[in-house]
Amino acid sequence: MSDTDTLKPELSVAVKKIGENDKNILFHQREALVQRTSYDIEKEAFSYIREGETEKLINCIECLKEVNVGNMSKDSLQQCKYVACILMALSSRAAIAGGVNENVAFSLSDEVMLKIDSMTNIDAIYSYACKTAIKYSEMTKENGYGRNCSATVRLCMDYVSEHLHYKISLDELSQASGISKSYLSRLFKKETGYKISDYIIKSKIKEARDLLINSCFSCSEIANILGFSSQSYFTAKFKKYYNQTPVVYKNMNHK
Repeated sequence: MSDTDTLKPELSVAVKKIGENDKNILFHQREALVQRTSYDIEKEAFSYIREGETEKLINCIECLKEVNVGNMSKDSLQQCKYVACILMALSSRAAIAGGVNENVAFSLSDEVMLKIDSMTNIDAIYSYACKTAIKYSEMTKENGYGRNCSATVRLCMDYVSEHLHYKISLDELSQASGISKSYLSRLFKKETGYKISDYIIKSKIKEARDLLINSCFSCSEIANILGFSSQSYFTAKFKKYYNQTPVVYKNMNHK
């Protein structure tokens, strides 16, 4: 007795039809000699995201554009959107495996998928998805040292990433990690090369850079959002990292 024989008659018919459709897809693929993208090629491409090897990923980007994942829709635009969303899902997880904070990676994926959902040009969708894959690789390159850190240090790094809009103290990190401030400070410096205070500032300045480029917030608003004590202090720290004041940087790079 087959599994479908134990179902109600109407369900049994439905299941059998699904099975027949699955066989028809495989049949037609065999008839047309449809070749899916090699799994090894896919693994190679996503390993570049995981390892932060952006240049290699750029050289491999045509492979990502031509990933053959099978026919998921009769509508070419919808098929393109499905492929782009698969690319985003796999890219975000490769970035997480490479040390990028989960919330950051998933939030970017959500943002991109929402935009893709409203797009109507196939070439623009593929281009946008591939640019985002490259962005994930760049994020991994910037944050990848976290992949080799202890669970305690990664917890602190995640805490900082999730609380960038607030003032963050060593006391908070000590409490979150469950170890003393002195031991945490030594451990964090040993594993990342940064003092905790420097890492917090560095992370806030990187967030400020993204806000300057992609948001309509003024420099003073960004300083306030990220918990800087004053706009002058924010300006000094930003200039230390990017050799420009936030105002100049925004004027040159704002999208």
